[in-house]
Amino acid sequence: MSTWANIGGMTAERVDAAVERSCSGIPPFGEWAQVAADGLTAGEGEEVLVQAFVQDFLWYRLPAKYPERAWLPLARAATALLGELGLQRYASIAGSDVTTTILEAWREDPVKGFARYRAAAD
Repeated sequence: MSTWANIGGMTAERVDAAVERSCSGIPPFGEWAQVAADGLTAGEGEEVLVQAFVQDFLWYRLPAKYPERAWLPLARAATALLGELGLQRYASIAGSDVTTTILEAWREDPVKGFARYRAAAD
């Protein structure tokens, strides 16, 4: 872990604690929150997050890697997790109509979903 991460207090432990807080009392949601945390940070702290990667995860990797039934629950779990981490801008992206629209486009047709992803990312 870098010195910068330690100075800013951004650690994998903070991510783990945010997962716990974002899903307390809701067992199935906890699984989604952990999957979202793993996908977004790969076991690191939130210092690895940048807006472009958050968008790429939600708008491309999520539909490419996970089953369709998991897309919206993972996006909602990412919204809660990012909010718990105090990353409101990223949380608002995860919970946005844009994210929902892109995932719906992927559901209709992968070519359409990829086009929506590219347009939004640009």
